[in-house]
Amino acid sequence: MRYLLTSSQITGLCYAVDLRGKVLFQGGFGLADLTTREPITPATRFELASTSKQFTAALILILAQERRLRLTASIRTYLPDLPKVYEPVSVADLLHHTSGIREYFDAFRARGEEQSKSHSREEVLAFIKAQRGLDGPPGHRFSYVNTNYFLLAEIVERLIRKPFPDGARELLFIPAGMKETRATLDTTSLLAGDAHGYQVTKDGKFAEAVWAWQGYGDRGVRTTVGDLAVWHGASLAATTGGQALEVARLANGKLRSGRPVDYAGGLFVDDRQSERVVSHSGLVVGNRAMDVMFPDSGLGISVMCNRDDISPAERARKIALLVKPGAPDSAFDRAIDPAEMKRLGRIGDLRSAPDGYYRDPLYGQYLIVDHRGGERIVSYNMRAEKVTRRQTASTARAGVFC
Repeated sequence: MRYLLTSSQITGLCYAVDLRGKVLFQGGFGLADLTTREPITPATRFELASTSKQFTAALILILAQERRLRLTASIRTYLPDLPKVYEPVSVADLLHHTSGIREYFDAFRARGEEQSKSHSREEVLAFIKAQRGLDGPPGHRFSYVNTNYFLLAEIVERLIRKPFPDGARELLFIPAGMKETRATLDTTSLLAGDAHGYQVTKDGKFAEAVWAWQGYGDRGVRTTVGDLAVWHGASLAATTGGQALEVARLANGKLRSGRPVDYAGGLFVDDRQSERVVSHSGLVVGNRAMDVMFPDSGLGISVMCNRDDISPAERARKIALLVKPGAPDSAFDRAIDPAEMKRLGRIGDLRSAPDGYYRDPLYGQYLIVDHRGGERIVSYNMRAEKVTRRQTASTARAGVFC
């Protein structure tokens, strides 16, 4: 086992490269806790934020395998207390972000509330139940919405009749051998060995991040890079949930028209490269993560950090270039400066942008412009929008979880 990087920088990140679950390289730099000066090591646990979604998806697919739910069934079959407006929404719509349901975080932010204000799961559920309409008909378009996975966790709890964290531990983490992984209710529930999250202030100092929202399903899993490697191995070997789970987990979702979307079971799918890539990033105040897997070759890369000014996505990409033979397609690396990204971030302006990949060097996120079904579609920070819908750059980046 080799270490690629070491440093004593303040706060930092941790990474691992594995081949079918066997760690090839791992390391970390910086401090997990500025107060105790505890260093970041491969044993440090980080908040995965939206990278947690793949575990929620796996639980849903296991329940479907056991015939305890049907993916094609209305979500009201399992959540009958939801209003009738949700009747056309299927479990699969939640799984693949094709539900048309509104983003709960956007609604709370629209009230002008600060990120540090506490919100309970009950408050979020009350918001969902108060809705009298959807953003669009289910199954007609992809739109990345955290509410989908919040509701999937609710379904899991109703069916297994125990808290989501207990179900995740018993059905996924323990069978897979992920001894350092747990689902938590909020990011303030820290244990010894957990990394504290930090924000960089305007004067360049570090302040401990305050994020008091309660919730899981769309986020909430805390783990180590080593345990993510174990998960990669268990997934590819089909030792957790069986082969049927792994096939379903990596299968692209579809719209009602039959057209596939670039999202599988809690993972984004990129078929544009020489080898298929599945991945998911995560971002919550003070914590960022990126998990990447190449299913055909078995290579896995995970990067997690406890500061807001590092892009795990960009670090994971650079690691991939170091350890994987061959380079990504040239179109994948069309870097543009922040000023240009801001201009292109206005969806209406993208009518003039050529098809291809664009990379925001500040955030490490990718913007994709292409034609689908005769329409120009823009995927930015994991939200796909038609270019006829105008949207400012600040709105496009507004989601806290990505």
